Amino acid sequence: MAEEKILDNEIMNDEELEGVAGGAMKETFEDRDELTKLGFYKFDTGLGFVMSVQSAYHKLGQKLGVELNCNSFLSTDFSNRYRIDDRKVTREEFWTIINESIAANK
Repeated sequence: MAEEKILDNEIMNDEELEGVAGGAMKETFEDRDELTKLGFYKFDTGLGFVMSVQSAYHKLGQKLGVELNCNSFLSTDFSNRYRIDDRKVTREEFWTIINESIAANK
């Protein structure tokens, strides 16, 4: 089976992205699920999948009073890179800090 490349200008829709497994996209899908549970993710057709997730991070960060940043990649070979304000954190630390902050703000 030939390996298909994603072109720079090609945008995958949610259904196509569902077939991607592992790496950064797997993390992004799991993050989307967490952001959805928290009420921050809403798919926007004008933004597309990844930018809709980025928008949700931004909204959640505003609520918590921090800047949340995640560099997502359309890849199975890389992991996402997470930051809270200017501090690099692991994905596990990212969600631990967010969940603790949400619990403290209830």
